[in-house]
Amino acid sequence: MSRTSRFAATFFVAVLLVVAAADAAPRIHQAQPNAANTDGTSTTLLNLSGDFGVSAPAAGQFKCLFGSTQQQSVAATWISSTTATCVLPTRATLVSNGVDVIVRNYLNVLLPAPFVKMSLTLDNGATLIANWLPIFFPVAPALSTLSPDRGPTTGNTVVSVQGANILDSRDLRCKFNGQETVGAYVDSTHLQCPTAPQGSAANVNIEVKSTPKHISMAHLFDGVNDFSVAPIPTSLLQFNLTVEIWFRPATPVGLIQALVDSCVPGETPETNCNFWIETGKAVADGIHGEIGIGHEFGAGSNQQYVYSGILDNTYKNKWTHIALVREVWDNTTIECSGSSCPFVGEYRTYVNGELLLPTYKFTVNTDFGETNTYVGSLYTTSFYNGGMDDFRILNYPMTQAQVQQSMEEVYSGFEDGVLVSWDFEPNNQQFTVLTYNADGVTPNTYTLYALTPSNVDVSRQLNMGGGTNVFIPSIIQTVAFADYPSSAPTLNFLYYTPETITTFAPMHGVVSGGTVVTIQGTGFLNSTYLYCRFGSATATPATFIDATTLECTAPAFTACSQSSDSLSIPVYVSNNNQQFVVSSTNFTYYQAPTIQSVAPSQAPLAGNVPVTIYGSGFVNTPEFRCLFGVIAVVPVSVTATSAVCVTPDNLPEGAVVASVTIDGQTATTSQVIFTAFDQWSQIESTAVGIAIILGIGFVMVVCVHIWLFINRNQKIVKASAPLFGQFILFGAYLGFGAVAAFFPTPTDASCTVGIWFVFLSFTFMFASLFIKNWRIQRIFTNKKLGKNVSRNLGDSRLVLVLFVFVAIMAIILAVWTGTSNDKVEVQDDGFSSCYVNPTFQGILFAYMGLMLLFGIVLAFRTRNIQDEAFNESKMVSVAIYNVAFVTVIMIPLVSFTTDVRALLVMKSVGILFAVLVTVGLVFFPKIWAVALHKRRA
Repeated sequence: MSRTSRFAATFFVAVLLVVAAADAAPRIHQAQPNAANTDGTSTTLLNLSGDFGVSAPAAGQFKCLFGSTQQQSVAATWISSTTATCVLPTRATLVSNGVDVIVRNYLNVLLPAPFVKMSLTLDNGATLIANWLPIFFPVAPALSTLSPDRGPTTGNTVVSVQGANILDSRDLRCKFNGQETVGAYVDSTHLQCPTAPQGSAANVNIEVKSTPKHISMAHLFDGVNDFSVAPIPTSLLQFNLTVEIWFRPATPVGLIQALVDSCVPGETPETNCNFWIETGKAVADGIHGEIGIGHEFGAGSNQQYVYSGILDNTYKNKWTHIALVREVWDNTTIECSGSSCPFVGEYRTYVNGELLLPTYKFTVNTDFGETNTYVGSLYTTSFYNGGMDDFRILNYPMTQAQVQQSMEEVYSGFEDGVLVSWDFEPNNQQFTVLTYNADGVTPNTYTLYALTPSNVDVSRQLNMGGGTNVFIPSIIQTVAFADYPSSAPTLNFLYYTPETITTFAPMHGVVSGGTVVTIQGTGFLNSTYLYCRFGSATATPATFIDATTLECTAPAFTACSQSSDSLSIPVYVSNNNQQFVVSSTNFTYYQAPTIQSVAPSQAPLAGNVPVTIYGSGFVNTPEFRCLFGVIAVVPVSVTATSAVCVTPDNLPEGAVVASVTIDGQTATTSQVIFTAFDQWSQIESTAVGIAIILGIGFVMVVCVHIWLFINRNQKIVKASAPLFGQFILFGAYLGFGAVAAFFPTPTDASCTVGIWFVFLSFTFMFASLFIKNWRIQRIFTNKKLGKNVSRNLGDSRLVLVLFVFVAIMAIILAVWTGTSNDKVEVQDDGFSSCYVNPTFQGILFAYMGLMLLFGIVLAFRTRNIQDEAFNESKMVSVAIYNVAFVTVIMIPLVSFTTDVRALLVMKSVGILFAVLVTVGLVFFPKIWAVALHKRRA
């Protein structure tokens, strides 16, 4: 083509454009911003776009008109054929001039942000342009508090910001220390934002992008029966297209919900559809919902269908932009079956500007006539639940960059390539009330149409309900674009180093709950947000002790609350009642044990009495305790049906409740009575009588001891070996000590002392007697007694022999003391007495028997010695007889007697009898002989 030809073509196109522009009717497409300043005191500069004529209107002719029945005009500035500006007066100024500000929507519901109608005139009000725009007056949001006001440095804490006058917003953002996150509108009093990660613990400022810049009217579908429908000729739905929707799902997971589908009218669902987008179908994990896209025709025989990606509950109540792009490379293939069918095109699904999954390629194209485009439903099923705004269909496949740019633009419906644009704004709707409610103001039945102010070839009405049924979504306002306030409110958020759990105790509890668990860890913060959770049960407040310790009360266990039958569950802790850390070990629930009986049912106050509690459901946990009233005792042993515990020494006198606890805290509901009594009070009168006898005997022995010392040089005394007399009297003192040791309520200590004193008393007394007799026997029966023999019969050598006897007895007693755990025996009536097991009883009495046998032999061999000063065989024999008699009589009586007073009497009388009779037999004859000798002298 020549340069001249190219110039002519270019000129011709320019002329056509000028003519088209000259012929275009004046219109206003959009105003940016379309919201007044929230301070309420300053005017707002509005930047307008539209068709304003190819040349500037005459001076004073171009004006913005605010209001409907009463208008206020403001001079506008013509910049170009498509751009202009004017200044929006304050709402107070407009109202003072009688301008009607619209404060309610079509359904007579108060608008969060009222609006005024704005139109234009190019001839000073003589005529108005064909359309108008709403200009909104939002109230400045007031943000006051955060909940929670803290979270870990890892981020992702969902913070609720409380306040007033908060508008729904799809441009909601929050900045945490300068890092921006996407927020979610909840209601007019609070919004939510997830925190961004923070490098270290810090207290940071929060900014919320909450100042409206551009407000949009949207629809809220209830998920029950709300939908919209409009016919669209197939000539408009080309092979290549892009479908864009802003939506805010209330239930993104769990139920199939159709955002939009375009299907042949009058057919059953899911056949002959040009395209569809649906969401919400739950996938296997139960926490995600799929996004389904596709097309089909031929009664479903040629179906191209795929779930192109998933949304989880993080999208709940968040405005989300979705773009379905269909790009066709070959529009000739209409029907094809089999694996050899070539790909003819692809679907791309973008969510918030990002490709959700790799592209989906298809093998057949659509081929039908007119279709009905349903918004918010699949025909009249699978209703969508949530908000929807700015839905449009374009006749070309957008690239990712174009999709991302589109998200930042305000739709006017006049963009290039737009087939259908439904923005749900009041200036693009027709509303006709059919009937009113009883108040005469609120509509009951009505028709509502969203107009399509674009291509003249399409029916411009999107019927909200369709047919004869009127199913109308609610009208809502949302902020399409916003700014951060110039002066951000003082909202501080505390980032903390994530807490940890190291250990906790007790690790077990009953299913009825109530176990107080002490948790050890790091990073605990003292606040009302400090919570614990057991498994999946509802979290409960924790009690702060310090930064490393807190206490939590385990709730009652139910399979419903835990979503499981497992009684072993993890323990969680959170500093913000939202993000929990978990323990490495589990807390285990047990059924509460039951108590049936306790044996013995009573015991002395002094304690240390083994008691067996019988029942069922016992579990040997580290925290298992026997309970006597409020006193907890660590068990000696635990089985499934019994627990053995030693009674404490601080029980109150009288009846107490005996029970057990698995967690060391919670007592069983089934209980038995256990009685603690003062054993001394039961034997006090008997003990007094014995104590009198003991005292008299002790005084007598002391007197004998004094006499022995005074008369140590008397011939008779010297002949009887006074040193061994001293040991006999020492044995007597040990016997008295044994009786005294048996007086109080038996304990391991008192019984050990008593048993040692009894047997050492016997050893000292009788071994001394036997050694004396043995020496006498050696002297009087050995006719050739040499010096070496005499030296071996001296006191020093024989004392060593005595201590050999004593050492053997001490060794036996030491082994008994070290190996026997049962030194106190509890009778069936709860009274206790000292106990030596049969093995050691046999050893001790066998040793005593050998010594007595040795004494009997010596007494027999010294019976014929004529010197009365030396011959003690008769007295020794009588003493041995008395001791043997007492032993033979007392052993069975003591073994089979359970009455504590009888036991005390038998033990005490037996010991005192043996001691006093032995002392009397050994010393009284000598005392008598010395006294006679002194009288004769």
